[in-house]
Amino acid sequence: MIMILNKQFLQAALSFLFASTLMLALTAPVVAQHKHQGADEPEDAPTHSMAPANSMMVMMQQHMQIMKDPLRHSAMLVHMLPTMQEPLTLSDDQAARMKQSKQQFKEQKDTHQKQMKQAKEQLQELLTSGDAAPNRVRSLLEETASHHVQMQALAYETAAEMKGMLSAEQRAKLSEMKPMQMHHHMMTNMTMMEVMQAMHGGMMSGEEKGMMQDGMKGMMNK
Repeated sequence: MIMILNKQFLQAALSFLFASTLMLALTAPVVAQHKHQGADEPEDAPTHSMAPANSMMVMMQQHMQIMKDPLRHSAMLVHMLPTMQEPLTLSDDQAARMKQSKQQFKEQKDTHQKQMKQAKEQLQELLTSGDAAPNRVRSLLEETASHHVQMQALAYETAAEMKGMLSAEQRAKLSEMKPMQMHHHMMTNMTMMEVMQAMHGGMMSGEEKGMMQDGMKGMMNK
């Protein structure tokens, strides 16, 4: 029995190391592109190149932080729960309802992101003009913040709705999952873009998505 458990733990650890190394390889081109575009960045700014072992440690720390933050954890669950049919023994009906909830979340979130982007662009134009009325600046700042708050609340509400679809036994299984188990599930059952969306709470902007996709394409074409 002990040998079986040790073997399972070793397999999980190796899988986690491989997944973290893969994520580092995929995101490195994006980071490099971003740093190249931001040429005015201070010389003492932290670099993002790190050894795979350090990357694994950072990823684990991020998962621990997400697990401790109710808002970020809820946003991650919105992306994860529809894919957890096997570990949580979801019925086909449960999985279908969760996918529908996730799609509704995505549509509403995309609307907020679009409106937030427009407010940011208006604010930038206003500030660039050099003659921005303070009350208008305040109004656009409040509008931008409001959309961000609405997205966070929407993610929390959607996660609560999804968890309400679970049985008491399924909720217990979910609460007992460790960060490493969740990370392993994401890397083996979700696309890299879905993983990044889950890690960022589903709040990645269109520009960030584009940069991530460009980095992935660059790796695939090598």
